[in-house]
Amino acid sequence: MVSFRHQILVELFRNCGELAPELLRRCAGIDLDHRRTEIGSADLSHVESPDYRADSVVVLHGEDDAIRSAVIVEVQLATDPTKLRSWPVYVTTVRARLDCATVLLVLTSTGRVARWARRPIATGHPGFILVPVVLDFHDLPRIIDPRAGRKLLYGSGLFGRNTPGKNAAELTALRESGFTTVILWTIHVDPDGTLVYNNTVIVRDGVFAATYLYPLTWSTGSPRAAHRCRTSCAASAAAA
Repeated sequence: MVSFRHQILVELFRNCGELAPELLRRCAGIDLDHRRTEIGSADLSHVESPDYRADSVVVLHGEDDAIRSAVIVEVQLATDPTKLRSWPVYVTTVRARLDCATVLLVLTSTGRVARWARRPIATGHPGFILVPVVLDFHDLPRIIDPRAGRKLLYGSGLFGRNTPGKNAAELTALRESGFTTVILWTIHVDPDGTLVYNNTVIVRDGVFAATYLYPLTWSTGSPRAAHRCRTSCAASAAAA
């Protein structure tokens, strides 16, 4: 079973396709020309073959809406020798399926795992050596000016506690941060249909129960303010 931390990182890429090419551009110097992105199928299995499933596949389209390239995103929080066999399969499968240039982006949390993932993978065929593009958390850009057009933020505790004064103050700071989208993890669905966020009941019997959130509104009319909130639903509580 995948860990909670792994799934949070995967959901960032699944909810915002633009994140993958932006990280490649800013952190690896790889600029993939495109006009829009979409999330492609992460199932890379073949008929009568082992199960191959990437964490996320982002498809990049050009001005004419034709597919220009694809980015396979893998979140790797520990070393895993099986990935040295499956990663070349991912790249060749997506390239064959979409008929486009394909990049493998591996996101790690530690330098040790990053050094392992950066090792060239020799397939045995002359000249066919896969070198993944690997980023660890230390490679990610730091926010120097929070008003510099940042689009995405992961938020949690603000919406999971009944402390209106503190919530209001933090929401004001969020509005003025320059972020336009907030991702929340995650809404759980109880067997009776009750919706729970961070151990807080927000909907029961079809009625919104977190009344302390009513005064907290998103938009201030500014295009730079946080005005969009995305979340996932019915996530597994398993941790590995």
